[in-house]
Amino acid sequence: MFKNKPDRAKFGKAAERIKEVWGMSDKDVDAIRYFVCQTRHKNHNPSLNKSIYLWGSQKQTGKTTIARAVVTILNGDSFDNFGTYESTLSTEMQYNDHDIPAGALYNAVILDESMPKDSSKSYGLIKQVLTSSSCKYNQKFGSIKRIPCKRFYFCTSNEDVIDFVQDMDERRFYAIRMVKKPRQLSFDDIYQTWLDFCTNAEPEDDWQKWYDSFEYVEGVATKEMNEASNEIILRKDEIFATGSKTYITAKQVASLIYKNEPNTGQKATIRSAMEKMFGDCRVPSNPSNYRVMDCWNRATEMSNDISASDVDGGEIESLSSGVASDLPF
Repeated sequence: MFKNKPDRAKFGKAAERIKEVWGMSDKDVDAIRYFVCQTRHKNHNPSLNKSIYLWGSQKQTGKTTIARAVVTILNGDSFDNFGTYESTLSTEMQYNDHDIPAGALYNAVILDESMPKDSSKSYGLIKQVLTSSSCKYNQKFGSIKRIPCKRFYFCTSNEDVIDFVQDMDERRFYAIRMVKKPRQLSFDDIYQTWLDFCTNAEPEDDWQKWYDSFEYVEGVATKEMNEASNEIILRKDEIFATGSKTYITAKQVASLIYKNEPNTGQKATIRSAMEKMFGDCRVPSNPSNYRVMDCWNRATEMSNDISASDVDGGEIESLSSGVASDLPF
């Protein structure tokens, strides 16, 4: 399947069709090209592994079909055998001692609906596994062996990756949101389009530069920080009341925003928001202190930059009602 020399014209035609049919951007297509090429890259550096996270709440966008087509092709197989290459998060993480990951058997693996919110509890282990190149196989009747494992996962989900990623951002995934219901195509046509794409894809010369060209996906920590930033802007007159104090700390801001004593996570969220918004408003001799007047001026500037339509739409305004109980921290 991959014996012939890549045809750039055929690849370009397939890439344009993918953008037309599924509504993908140039960068989305390039990310899938990266995914394809890494599976064929000899001695690929596992720290440069990139998994695709194809998601969308709308039904019939074709995300599962795309994953099945790409992965079966990368395994040199026909579309009908996609089930062979589907796995689960628990199997790939080897929660059962005797499980052997599909990544140890195949060039690429499908994880369909395998990144639910509750899997965020295992996020640390998942990060470690995604950039590994081997795994331990505990045979039932034999010694434990370490075997090679290709961690190239094509994930599909109805949920935004932001609800799964616990850090500020994540480099191991490239997320593609599917919002367009594609034009109806036969499975043969879909398979042929992706076959032309995969078999004619060529990598960039500099893998590190190519890897770095993709934006990181934002995580729940970034989502919470942005919501906290909006709340600080909305309540700037209360938080930065200039008559009572000259300096304020992130801990004091957190105590004003939450009804009860803020927990460690809430304090960290406010600290991140304060550093991002008011980094140059700190007191050099004591970086924990922020100059109240400077913070109020900066928050006022940010408030003025928010368009009236954003406020009237309720997205930001809704945070000001019951923030202590409603913010998802």
